[in-house]
Parts: sequence; C-alpha cells; structure tokens
Amino acid sequence: MLLIMQGPTPPPPPAIPIDLNWLAHALPDLIALIASLTVLSLGLRWFLRSPIAEALAEGIRSRRRRRYGHELGDTEDPRISAAEQQIRALEGHVSELSERLDFAERLLAERRQPKLGAGP
Repeated sequence: MLLIMQGPTPPPPPAIPIDLNWLAHALPDLIALIASLTVLSLGLRWFLRSPIAEALAEGIRSRRRRRYGHELGDTEDPRISAAEQQIRALEGHVSELSERLDFAERLLAERRQPKLGAGP
C-alpha cells in the first residue's frame, strides 16, 4: 500500500486592496482634477508674466519705497560702499598695469627680432 502524506494547504493569494469598481468611477474625476490644475497653473504663469502683473508689481514697489524710503536690495552701510569704491579703483590700476605690460612686451619683441634688409 502506498501512503501519501499531505501538508497544509497553501494560503490564498493576496487580495487586491483597491476596489476596481470604485477606481473605475474615481479615475475620470482624478484625470479631470489633474487637467484642471495643469490649466490653472499655465494660466497663472501666463498672467504673472503679463504686463498687468508687471504693473501691479511696480505699484507694490513704489508703495514700499514711499513707506520705507528704499528698495529691499539697497544697502546703507558706508563700509560696503567704501569697499566697492576701493575695488573699482584697484580694477582701474590692474587694467593700467596690464596695458603697460603689453607695451613693454611689444618693445622687447621688436628689439629681439633681427633686422632684415640691412646688409654689410
């Protein structure tokens, strides 16, 4: 006689956690929401780059200037303005020295070239 032993039955496959009927009804609404947000964001981007938005921004800037007396990016620190003036002066000196160096190099190059056409 042949004896066959049977083990426990395997567990059932996992169930899909999402109801497919609900998904079929909710999917068009989700697609409509995504399309609406896309159109809204493109419209808002177009408006913010328009002349109307630029005029509104300029109005806000002018009110800010009247109220606070300066722009947001302005600096009132005298040390910074003095350092900027010193940097401009140093840039001028560097450009002058560069021109003088170029002139000296040209003079030395002329002296080193043998004079052609001068015969004995």
